[in-house]
Order: sequence, then C-alpha cells, then structure tokens
Amino acid sequence: MMSDNSSNSIVAEMELPSVGGRGTTVWYAFIGGFVTTAIWHLLNCRSAEWMTIVASCLWLILVFAAFLNECHEDGGLSQYLINRLGEFGAARFLTVERTENGEPEACFGYCLHRRRYYFLKVPLSEIVSLNWNTGQATSLAGRDTNDWHTCLWHLTNRDTMVSKMTVRDRGRREDVYIFGPWGTKETVDPFAHRTVKFLSDFGAVLQATAKEHEFANPALLTDSSHESKTTSTGDDS
Repeated sequence: MMSDNSSNSIVAEMELPSVGGRGTTVWYAFIGGFVTTAIWHLLNCRSAEWMTIVASCLWLILVFAAFLNECHEDGGLSQYLINRLGEFGAARFLTVERTENGEPEACFGYCLHRRRYYFLKVPLSEIVSLNWNTGQATSLAGRDTNDWHTCLWHLTNRDTMVSKMTVRDRGRREDVYIFGPWGTKETVDPFAHRTVKFLSDFGAVLQATAKEHEFANPALLTDSSHESKTTSTGDDS
C-alpha cells in the first residue's frame, strides 16, 4: 500500500530515531513459538490431552483475532506487513513530499534495502495538531515515569479505534500517530519542537495554543477536539 513506488517528490527529510530491534524480535519469537506449539498439538491431537487441545485452540483464536483487528486498524494486510516490518529497528524518517497535484504531505516511514516504506502519509493541510505528553504509565503511577512521547493528530476517513471516538461536526474524524523517541521530557521536548519547525517551514499551520506542549491549526482545532490530548498506546506503527 505504502511503498516507494509513488511519484511523489521529496522536498525535505528529517531523520527519526529507530524503534524496536532486539526487543521486538524477542517478542515476536515468543508469540511465534507458542503459535507453532499450538499448531503442533492440533496436528497431533490423538496423542494430546483434551485440555491441551482446548488451550491451543483458544490461543490460536486469540492470536487470529488480534491479527484481524490490527489489519483493520492498519488499513489492510499490505500495510499491516509494512508496519510490522518497520518495528525491527529500520532507519526511520519524516519527509515532506509533493504529490502529483503539488500538495505537500508529511510522510512517516523507514528505509530497508534502499527502498522506502511508509507508515503514514497525511497532507500538511490536514494536520490538526502536534503535542507531546506522558503516557499510561505516568497516569497509573501518579508521577512522571519518563514515558513522554510525541503525537500527531490528523484528519482521517478511516474507521479506527481512535477515529470512532473523535467524531466532530459534519462527521469529521481524527486519528493520532505516535512517533519519535520515548523517554524523559528533556529528550522529547527538543525533538517535538524540531518537528514543529520542520513541518511549519514547509507549509503546515502549527501555532502554539493555550495548552502546554501543543501546537495546532486554528482552522481545524475545535473546542471538542481531544480535550485532554492524552494517549496511552504506542506507535506506529
């Protein structure tokens, strides 16, 4: 869905920190190991206990349901595979690219074997806001646990978990994309400001709001738009 086969021209590029790597590999190896074990038990059901068969079936149903949900959230199987592949530590980037009709887009993606793959492409005119804040760990602990992250809110026509909760006037919906480093405020704050400047320099309308750590497009930001601007889920992806 979003590979480097587009005819867009790159106007500018900003390097983003890599995400994932060894930890992601261990996680998917863990899931894959249990899936393989479950399938093995089903193929040898005559020699397995009935509780083992039931547990294997439940595990495969759970994994398959999660797979279908993530495919839907990502926008299809092709985009799901691109998003998952990007979790293994590939070099990431944020570019501003011009489409065939000259419209500038913010494009988030990664490079792999000299090819570009994209997590998200959103026209600069459809960026609602960019903010940075703490996540769920801080909310649960009641103190800053250094889980600051950067969020890009944008208009969308897709049916996602977030867009279902952000229906505005005339059916306008928004989605959120989380990117960049996770960590202390001192780490995330300069990165977020650098991103705001990068996008603003090439046409995005992002102005400081009354809320701390938020820049928004006044024409798109409404009184009901994600009032708390708090997120608890990860990237990307």
